[in-house]
Amino acid sequence: MKATKKQATVQFSDGVSVDAFLMANDSFRYGLTYISALLGHAPNYYRRLINSGRTKKPPKKLDALLKKGFTAYQIDVKTPRKDQSGSSIAHTVSYEDFCLIVEHEARLGNPKAIALLAASFREVLRSRTQAAFGLPEDSLTEKQKAFQEAYEECLAENRTDLEALSLPGDDLYYPHHQDWIGIEPWGERDWDQEALEA
Repeated sequence: MKATKKQATVQFSDGVSVDAFLMANDSFRYGLTYISALLGHAPNYYRRLINSGRTKKPPKKLDALLKKGFTAYQIDVKTPRKDQSGSSIAHTVSYEDFCLIVEHEARLGNPKAIALLAASFREVLRSRTQAAFGLPEDSLTEKQKAFQEAYEECLAENRTDLEALSLPGDDLYYPHHQDWIGIEPWGERDWDQEALEA
């Protein structure tokens, strides 16, 4: 288990975030639980997928990631529990591995990954254009608002694809409770089997 200098939440916008850790060597690492949830999977999806490749031939999805340079190297870091005493363990991957996961999910057609990349590109393009003209950058609040609008717009465009690819219980980023009617609870899915079949 490694010690961290700091822990923070990278807040893309409301409801779109990932836990990040600044390590002693100044590298960034990201929590697999948040990465999995960010991409619409069960919180333990990527951890189980990575671990499934250690004991036997890697599943197709993990094998494809490994061929693109994914290291699958996890570091466990101690993290304080929110609103509780004590600490818990976060399973993390590197900045590079996090980027490869999102890019691979987008190539597979994951609408959440596509929306994340599209909204991020818009933010970077605006920021670089402002810099090119010597204009002041948008504030963090303005960036998060623009990201949220672009992310939701992209998800709305891909809603049909998202529904077609989803399995009962997947987080479809529906804002209203009535949209969840008919979706099985988390506990009724076999996450281990899904990770192996991925």
